Amino acid sequence: MISTPLLWGAVLSDDPQQDINCVLDHYDYMVKLVGIDHVGIGTDTLIADHVAFHRKTMGRTDLPAPYLNGLESPADGKNIIRGLIARGYSDAEIIKIAGGNALDFMRRMLR
Repeated sequence: MISTPLLWGAVLSDDPQQDINCVLDHYDYMVKLVGIDHVGIGTDTLIADHVAFHRKTMGRTDLPAPYLNGLESPADGKNIIRGLIARGYSDAEIIKIAGGNALDFMRRMLR
């Protein structure tokens, strides 16, 4: 399973005006590349201001975007689901991306 990141924008683009559509475009790309059964939301942090955390703990001052508009904190992850709905993903596909694929992967690994 490929886990796509829910994080600051440095991973997706050099554009300083990034927003949630960059993340949603990435999901669309990954689904087309490897299929809906192999894509999942990959949260990389549990803290609210993850950009400040990365800057402080990793010395990252070169981040092109301070955050992704629409995903300013991990609490905004629900906006990914809203975006997938708006892009026409079915309920079954969203369940897979939002955790179903990860659970299936873990079940296979624990057998």
